[in-house]
Amino acid sequence: MTIVDSARSVLREHKLAGDGRAGIWARKMARTKQRKFVQQHWRSLLLFSAFVIAVIMAAALLAPNSFSSGFLLGGGLASLAGALVTWVIQVTGTAPTMMGDLAEQWTASELRKLRRHGWRVVNHLCLRTADIDHVLIGPGGVFAIETKWSGSPWTDEFARNRIERGCRQVEGNARDLRLWTEFKEAVSPAPISPVLVLWGPEIGQMEPSMSTVADATVVAGPALHQWRAALPTDVLTRHQADAAWKALDRQALVRDSKENARTPLPPSLHKIVLALVGLVLTGVVGSLAALQLLRLSGSIAVGTPLCLLLAVLAVPGRRWKLGKYLSLAWQSGICFAILDVVAYVLFR
Repeated sequence: MTIVDSARSVLREHKLAGDGRAGIWARKMARTKQRKFVQQHWRSLLLFSAFVIAVIMAAALLAPNSFSSGFLLGGGLASLAGALVTWVIQVTGTAPTMMGDLAEQWTASELRKLRRHGWRVVNHLCLRTADIDHVLIGPGGVFAIETKWSGSPWTDEFARNRIERGCRQVEGNARDLRLWTEFKEAVSPAPISPVLVLWGPEIGQMEPSMSTVADATVVAGPALHQWRAALPTDVLTRHQADAAWKALDRQALVRDSKENARTPLPPSLHKIVLALVGLVLTGVVGSLAALQLLRLSGSIAVGTPLCLLLAVLAVPGRRWKLGKYLSLAWQSGICFAILDVVAYVLFR
């Protein structure tokens, strides 16, 4: 194997074990709901943003000094973005799903610590419609791992039912790996062990932190370091681990390309909100620039052509997807300023 091939292999291992894959199933679900809500209510969100930005800019203009003005402007815009993000998350009810995404990243982070000891991790492996959250393979064998998050304690009756369902799910995932011919031939006769990892606000108080339910091992997230320390080291040979890893890598390549084509990952809520705020802010800045130009020109007859020229300058930006919307916001702001001044002159 050449140096280039070795580098590619290392980068591939990093990618398959990275947080970009961990939780992607939950991430897609949450972002899809959030994007749908924004698409349905974008007018309300834009109007709310425009109103808040107008208030912020008025307060900034009335501030006693430039420091206070900048503080109000920066703090106000940051607060607006945070308020919009919180609003959308609460209305869509996607907070638990987002926490599930984050919990999978926590598990992946703990599993990656085994890589220095010859282990490999694949997050989000698809064999059927649903995915396997994590597959861990190394000297100590093969583990199918499922991560679950709960905002309530894992000790109540509802949580115990969730644990049982999670154990059945991860046992099914382990069974799928055992029935996968290429993978089974690589690791045979080593077993494929199911593990359920639990996360939640009071998970550190869970007793016992490790237990067995049916055929699955149940581990509290903060106790993963204890579980790692107890792993065996002589179940798979290096040749078996390499063969199994290659099978996992090929499967991930095939399924990822199909999945990305069928259901691409939507943009994050933060990007959507920042785009909304940016559009409104661009319109406000365009309006202020046009008003300043009209004031300096001294008359509407002279200032209006100059403002229209200022609007035309944004036309080249329409070549890009985001530039198209920014250009429209800029031109709308300028037109609003012209109409505002004309209406003032006609009806004063």
